Amino acid sequence: MSFFTFERIPAGRALAEASHIAARYTGLPIVGTSMCASQGQYSRTVEVILGDKSKLIVQFRDDDIDTSIVALARALLGSVVPTVNLVYTRLCRRAYVSQYADGKLWEDPPCCAPEEDQK
Repeated sequence: MSFFTFERIPAGRALAEASHIAARYTGLPIVGTSMCASQGQYSRTVEVILGDKSKLIVQFRDDDIDTSIVALARALLGSVVPTVNLVYTRLCRRAYVSQYADGKLWEDPPCCAPEEDQK
C-alpha cells in the first residue's frame, strides 16, 4: 500500500480523513473540519469540531510522536499538555488525535535587549 507523505496530502482528503478518524475515536457526530491556520513543520494538522461543540486536533505525520514523553509531560505540567493518541489511517504513515488546547500562539517576540525583556 502506498501512502502520501504528509506534505502531499490534498486538503480535501485530509479534512475527510480527519472527520472519519474523529468520529471513530469519539463516537460523536462531526459538526465541521478545517485546516489549522498555523501548520506545523512536520505535520498536516486539522481541527475537528464535534457534536458536543468540543474540538479535537488530528495530525497527519510521516514520523512518530513518542506518546510516553507526552504522557510524562502531561503528568508533570497538567492539562496545558494535551493527550496524544496514535490512530489508524490509510492516508499516510501516522495519524494522531489530541485534545484541542485553547490559547494564543507564541509568535516571534519583537527584537529587544535582554534587559528590556526582563521588565
